[in-house]
Amino acid sequence: MVELPILSFDPDKYCGINIILITSLSFAALLVVALSLLAYWKRWWFNYKVFLLRLAICGYKEMVQDFEDQDYEFQLNLMYQEEDQEWVDNVMKPVLQERFPHLDRVVFGDNGLHLGMFYINALHYAVENSFKTALLLSNNAVHEAWFITKVRIALEEVNDSRLDKVILFFLEEIDDDDLPYLVRLFLSKVKPYMLWTDDEDGQELFWAHFEKSMRGNRELNSIIPV
Repeated sequence: MVELPILSFDPDKYCGINIILITSLSFAALLVVALSLLAYWKRWWFNYKVFLLRLAICGYKEMVQDFEDQDYEFQLNLMYQEEDQEWVDNVMKPVLQERFPHLDRVVFGDNGLHLGMFYINALHYAVENSFKTALLLSNNAVHEAWFITKVRIALEEVNDSRLDKVILFFLEEIDDDDLPYLVRLFLSKVKPYMLWTDDEDGQELFWAHFEKSMRGNRELNSIIPV
């Protein structure tokens, strides 16, 4: 077409459909729609990550209640179902004696409750007068009515004290559908929980998290409905 009259140019003869351009534009449009839907679906997750990023950049001051022995009658309160007693005897008690000998005022389930009180009153007393309350969750426990009552009492204390005084110990994997509503709500607020595994590295991480959680209680900005 060099040096030929412009009117002699026939677009239908020399110009065809640009498949690459059309394909690229279509793919780009689909990608934008997919990313928009993903951003809407995960909007709360993105907001949370942006919040964490802002805290990392700007910094924050965390209010913590340090661990003081004289402030509480009990240092640790373990609440669990009777069928999980074997784990407490074979795992928890030996580790407390070996690695945490300073934790010598511990309530071990119902056997450590205050004598002379009604059962519910004794549960409230143990939770209110303990620096930390650990709820041991298993598939049997989450289907036991009395254990769910203990969960509710522990979370009521979180509401009343405005302190992050409760830890969740998962002794095994539990399906989401089997978790009680209050436990799912507790986890949704990014509260501390620990998963027990058969892996040695996983167990070391478990106890490291436990040791860290026993150093202090964070003040909460919001309460948990019960």
